[in-house]
Amino acid sequence: MSQSARISRIEELVASKLKAQLERKKQLAQAVPTYAQRHATAVAAIVLAGEPKIDEPLVRAWARTLRHYEIQVREPTEKSQQVRAAQLLLPIIVGEQRLSSRFAEIFGTAPAWLLQFTRTVLDAWILRFRLPEMKPISNWGTGGFADAEHWPLLPHGVLTAGEPIPNDDVGRMMMLVMQSIVPPIDRLARDFDFFAPKDDPPRKGGTILDDIYSVLSLDEKPEWSSYERRRMRKISRRLSRDDWADSLL
Repeated sequence: MSQSARISRIEELVASKLKAQLERKKQLAQAVPTYAQRHATAVAAIVLAGEPKIDEPLVRAWARTLRHYEIQVREPTEKSQQVRAAQLLLPIIVGEQRLSSRFAEIFGTAPAWLLQFTRTVLDAWILRFRLPEMKPISNWGTGGFADAEHWPLLPHGVLTAGEPIPNDDVGRMMMLVMQSIVPPIDRLARDFDFFAPKDDPPRKGGTILDDIYSVLSLDEKPEWSSYERRRMRKISRRLSRDDWADSLL
């Protein structure tokens, strides 16, 4: 095979891989609203009937919730069973009301630790419903942080599990800040797509939404470049300001 033929073959393989990757991202983006709806329904049910406690494994509150609504599952923490329970709970929790209005009503009085532990902020961004303003919870443990990453499933344990997260753990501290940033419903463009691919480099002085994209993408990387570390420090300073909400859009 000639060199030009080999190059052409490599280009075809790369193009095929990129196309497959893009298709997977599109499929995920289409499925995400359903994931968020089920997750928000489960958390809303816990708020209403689970009597959640910050020092108690959340799975216990979830079990109380299922008993209250007389929903039987084999294993409360199993993925398929949580999905099934959420599907059964949706008409009970939301009924004939508008989804965003009902969730906003329920979560309006929910404890901040529960909303942050379950990452309900993600549901709010995706489904566009209001959440009360929150400040980041300070007593997270490393085990609790890992447990919260079960989204769109519920975490099992307690927020404080494991060793305290050190203040110099920039990656995890930034994710905790992001989990408390509620969507500015009145100012968020209707056509804004939170999961649209961002191919262009961030513009100078980008919005906090750009920062959210950056943090979410960096969270998937085992190592950060020096530029990425500098940007995380910049984002941290930006979010520490009292007027950070004014720069959301």
